[in-house]
Amino acid sequence: MGIFGSHRKRRFKGTITEFSWWLLLLPIMGAGATALFGYMMLVTIPSEMHVLNHGVETKAEIVRVWRETSKDAKGRTNTSHFAQLAWQDQAGRPRRFDRLKIGLTAFRQLTDEKAAAQPTVIRYDPDGRHPTPFLMADRENRESDWGFAKWGVMGFGIFTLWSLWLMRRSWVRDRHSKLAAAASS
Repeated sequence: MGIFGSHRKRRFKGTITEFSWWLLLLPIMGAGATALFGYMMLVTIPSEMHVLNHGVETKAEIVRVWRETSKDAKGRTNTSHFAQLAWQDQAGRPRRFDRLKIGLTAFRQLTDEKAAAQPTVIRYDPDGRHPTPFLMADRENRESDWGFAKWGVMGFGIFTLWSLWLMRRSWVRDRHSKLAAAASS
């Protein structure tokens, strides 16, 4: 006997490898995050890449640049930056995009250009299939977001597979222990 009771190690009953219904939350959360990044990869990014690679380049007037702040549940402040742009298409018709989300670097650059009354360079889809213009000043930020989305799909996909494997493993162990208990009685 040791100081705290038995000298043998106790085997705790509640381990992560025992089957539990809460394990279902792991693949559900992983699949949700994978679906979000997958949507970005399959819908948002190809649209932006199409406008970047095949769009018509023009100069746009910076109508307005602003930031919006909000607080999350933990009280942290989140800041988003936006721009409102106006330009003329190839046929001379006025076009406008009211709420283009931009990065901090582009926000600073557009603020300076607006103060100097200079237009900024954009690319837009003349067919109108992809309505969001691509702001060339924000190219670096958008390309880093594309890389982040690729890593997000991979990372959360692997996490989802791991959590499914963990859930199956715990279910199999639970079944084996119940069969062994039934066979011994």
